[in-house]
Amino acid sequence: MTIFDHSNYKEYIKKLIAQMPRKGRGQLSKLAQELTVNSTVISQIFKGDRHLSPEQGLKVSKYFGFNELEEKYFITLIHKERAGTKNLSDFYKKEEKKLLLKAQQVKTRIQKHKVISEEHKAQFYSEWYYSGIRMLSALPTHNTIDDFADYFNLNRGLVTKVLDLLISTGLCIEENGRISVGPQNTHIDNKSLFVNSHRRNWKLKSLQAMNNNNDSDLFYSSPMSLSKEDRLKIREELLQAIDKVLKKVHKSKEEELVCLNIDWFKF
Repeated sequence: MTIFDHSNYKEYIKKLIAQMPRKGRGQLSKLAQELTVNSTVISQIFKGDRHLSPEQGLKVSKYFGFNELEEKYFITLIHKERAGTKNLSDFYKKEEKKLLLKAQQVKTRIQKHKVISEEHKAQFYSEWYYSGIRMLSALPTHNTIDDFADYFNLNRGLVTKVLDLLISTGLCIEENGRISVGPQNTHIDNKSLFVNSHRRNWKLKSLQAMNNNNDSDLFYSSPMSLSKEDRLKIREELLQAIDKVLKKVHKSKEEELVCLNIDWFKF
């Protein structure tokens, strides 16, 4: 579920909260504190006819960790609902459609996810095992602290620390002592301060995997010379291939953990 699947900002926020740990219990109260309003106002907004102001909408966007495009779309939906005339409402409906089209363009071809806060991102992307443990929790055979510690040969105390972050941010959920993937997702683009740490972490894991000599793995390097035009064409083909892989992964049954690393650069 993404914000781009919704044209009503209230419905999206309510569904988003409902998918959070403990079904979002206490989230509206925290949101009220973030907006420095009482809980009655929040109830009037999300259960009544009252609307967020654009200024409040920005705070809500930051609270839930929307990326720039999601934030623009969210604020546009607020303006649309607050419009006092049909002409103004139609104007924001056009803006809404423009942003939906932008979300489908090349820059957003690989699905953009709602991201966690900057503070949590710094921690999440600091080491590979944060995303590694989260992915492992998607497998039905690995759902406890001991499962994660044994699989990755990590200290149980470290795993507990990692799970504290994953569960508190909704990246994982805990039910009856078992851990599974949560409703929240995280994605970083090329401009993120954390993208190089993320890439470096998994490049190092790739180097370690090379030493395993597993016949089912694939490692390929090939320096080459070619035209600028072909270089750009191949880049586009790689993006299409990534998109195809992600669509297949989305429908695939969780049985194994793998990592995809692709390099294509000038030197």
